[in-house]
Amino acid sequence: MPAGPRAPYQPSLLRLLHALTAVLVLLCWISGVALYSQFDGRWGRIPLRLPDVIDLHGSLGVGLILAAPQPRRQCRTAAGPAAVPRQRPADG
Repeated sequence: MPAGPRAPYQPSLLRLLHALTAVLVLLCWISGVALYSQFDGRWGRIPLRLPDVIDLHGSLGVGLILAAPQPRRQCRTAAGPAAVPRQRPADG
């Protein structure tokens, strides 16, 4: 029995957001290392100097927060939970 075209396992938007989040995490990590090396460096320094690294690191962090999925809220009716009918068990 030949199978027809299937829907993708993950929606394209989910894949795109996952890739965007991965890139932002990597850039945040690199800018964090550069920030540490430039301003602290107690455990070592690297020869990476980025101009305005604090602003860059903060902007990447905000972008990461905005790219993260937001939790869904439950739909509430105007009448509250009492408006939803309860099912009774069948008499047996």
